[in-house]
Amino acid sequence: MNKRNETLFFLLVIALFEVFLLALFNLTYLIGDLGVFNVGNLRNFSWPISLFLIVLTGYTIILTHRVFRQSHKEVEAQAHFENLQHILQLVDTIRLQRHDFMHHVQTVHGLLEIGEFAEAREYLRDRFGSLVVHEELTKIRHPGILALLLTKIAQAETRSIELDISADTDLVGLSLPVSQVNIIIGNILDNALDAVITLESEEKRVYLDIEENSETYQFTLRNYGPPIDGAIIKRIFDCGFTTKKGGQGLGLYSVKQSVERLKGTIEVSSDEIKGTVFKVTLPKGGR
Repeated sequence: MNKRNETLFFLLVIALFEVFLLALFNLTYLIGDLGVFNVGNLRNFSWPISLFLIVLTGYTIILTHRVFRQSHKEVEAQAHFENLQHILQLVDTIRLQRHDFMHHVQTVHGLLEIGEFAEAREYLRDRFGSLVVHEELTKIRHPGILALLLTKIAQAETRSIELDISADTDLVGLSLPVSQVNIIIGNILDNALDAVITLESEEKRVYLDIEENSETYQFTLRNYGPPIDGAIIKRIFDCGFTTKKGGQGLGLYSVKQSVERLKGTIEVSSDEIKGTVFKVTLPKGGR
């Protein structure tokens, strides 16, 4: 049991004790009013008991405040950790791309040296085709979000998952804190990639649509992994709730916190036909 759970358990014990004392106190007076026994002497202790209950209630309020502060600190720590992870993943992606690039150059050079011009042309065409897949990303001019998406694409490729990103906005006017936006996108993308990992290769796809209108930005993420049960959807953003073995239940909770901090909304739906859809709407300039 961690420190926060111990504190919550202690709060529950105190609350139950307060209820017990109040019930016992009121029951004693009720029995006295009915004439079962004399409560005259008991009335002399009414003010110390009342004072004790007031002090106990104040202590409960202080402990509750501490629990909320601790939960907030845990979410912030998780957010900082995830941002650091995204940066490290981006560094690894750049290293991997540099390593792969050198291999491609060497391969093309070798084909040209032995006169296999057609093979070299076909090899370059194949590599160019993989670049076209990410052409949509060239529309996004926001460096922080672009870096995250490039990292997630690389992660998806290493897991043989196709991450299809469609953007009708360059996000250049995005004034929202990029750390909060990346917490939202990054965590939902991670969940979607996990959801399709066990599917057949042709079904291992995740779709992200980024849209903008005059008032809001919309990020819609869809996958066709196993549908999420309605009872789980109701609890999916609760702190500590997780269906993953060894999970902490902080990812989607931090998503919800970030969305609310930015005065946005998040909707979740899931069925076998339309797939699992997370739709995040963020107002422009929300903080």
